[in-house]
Amino acid sequence: MAGEQTIRLAFFLGVLTIVAVWELIAPRRTLTDNKGRRWFVNLSLVAIDTAVVRFLLPVLPVSLALLSQEHGWGVLNVIILPNWIKVALIGPPDVAVIIFEVALNATSQFNNGTILIPESVDRWLRLVVVTPDMVTERVGQRQ
Repeated sequence: MAGEQTIRLAFFLGVLTIVAVWELIAPRRTLTDNKGRRWFVNLSLVAIDTAVVRFLLPVLPVSLALLSQEHGWGVLNVIILPNWIKVALIGPPDVAVIIFEVALNATSQFNNGTILIPESVDRWLRLVVVTPDMVTERVGQRQ
């Protein structure tokens, strides 16, 4: 899919900016570690992980699926089946995978942010997504 990396990066940076500003405006708790150091370490891990994936694993699943489709490789490109059977056999289309990964990344950034959410809003959000307070409660139970 053309622009896949741009879409992922744009959403990553957009959500990161929103969560970072939210942390500055309404932090959930006083940090025990320096915020600049924390952000530097976390963003360094993102950069290292991205580099490893891009350079050591250059054939991503989406890219390989598109390449196979483009060249007609694989048994499912040779035999004629209804689309619903193909989806059941090979999984969702590449666009659906990208949407899922962007949503997963965004919710991960959200629920790991040290952000303050009013208790009444948090109660409703918990019905559909893991909130930062849920993460804090879970970590507190382990300690």
